[in-house]
Amino acid sequence: MPIDKAPYDARGNLQHYPGPSYSAQLGSVPTDWRPNTPFTATLTFRGSQRGRSAAYFLWEDANGRTYPMFLADLGDLILSTTLDKGVITGEWIVGKRGKNYGLKHHKPAPPSKPRQRKTRSAGGPAEPAPTGSEEP
Repeated sequence: MPIDKAPYDARGNLQHYPGPSYSAQLGSVPTDWRPNTPFTATLTFRGSQRGRSAAYFLWEDANGRTYPMFLADLGDLILSTTLDKGVITGEWIVGKRGKNYGLKHHKPAPPSKPRQRKTRSAGGPAEPAPTGSEEP
């Protein structure tokens, strides 16, 4: 189910588990609820963390803003696109699971073609099957 607003802190980092406010160097700062619109960004994988109720992966954009991603959404991302040494450019949107928020790849994956299995030969062309009429 799509969400209308997403929680960010004053620096533009997506909050994984927002409250009415968060603690910053200047004291308690209210969560910045922004419209949840798709955006394009190049993100770099920064690792994983554990929240109060969910583990998540952390991505960072070129401006140093961070975005959590649920484990299931990372699986979908890996199956639908190509990562180059932990870096990916795409269109993103925020999703919600329970009380937690995380980034999702916005564009659906193109239909995939069934994979064809490559067969390995043992070192050359296959020998024809014996018919029984050959001489030794």
